[in-house]
Amino acid sequence: MPSQDAGIEQKPPFAHAAPTALITLGFYVSLLWPLATGMLDGSYAGALIPIGIIIAIIQLICGVIELRNGNLLGGTISLAFSCFMALGAGETLLKLHGLMPLETGPIDGYIMVVMGVLMFMFLPIAVRDPLVVFVFFLINALFFTPAGIGHIFDIPGLVRFSHILMPFVCPLAVWIGIAQILENETGKPMLWMGRPLMKSLAPPTDV
Repeated sequence: MPSQDAGIEQKPPFAHAAPTALITLGFYVSLLWPLATGMLDGSYAGALIPIGIIIAIIQLICGVIELRNGNLLGGTISLAFSCFMALGAGETLLKLHGLMPLETGPIDGYIMVVMGVLMFMFLPIAVRDPLVVFVFFLINALFFTPAGIGHIFDIPGLVRFSHILMPFVCPLAVWIGIAQILENETGKPMLWMGRPLMKSLAPPTDV
């Protein structure tokens, strides 16, 4: 006997957590960028500890929620960023207590390369999303990969290139997060997101 719920759209068990993950990512990058580029004195680096820890936890929760809702890509990315932010906060804490070298680029570079490869590999999926989302993936891929290679092999030019891209991560993440919240609350797009690069692959909007 068919279920009485057959044909009825099933809502996810939780509200979508991706906007929260994106907006808090913007918080972290907005502080990381001036510290990484020397715009702020290194004495302010301690601020990365509390914000890095709490945002790592938030990203972890958001990732689990997205996976529970069936969003494999969004959940995986949130969990990956959770690891990255936890590493940054932990390293800063250990550095301030003299428990590890101040220069951790050679080891940080490896996880940055992996993050960059992930973002590049997800681009074929992002082409079906709005243009702003695709650009967000592309900017992250172009940031993490050169930064990682530059740190591993001590190539300052690649690191400086990644610093140029870092300021774009914050507004893109916040813009996408706000756009998703506004559309959820109003039922219609409120912020410009652009058309998918490959519209034929875009998921259907009607049920």
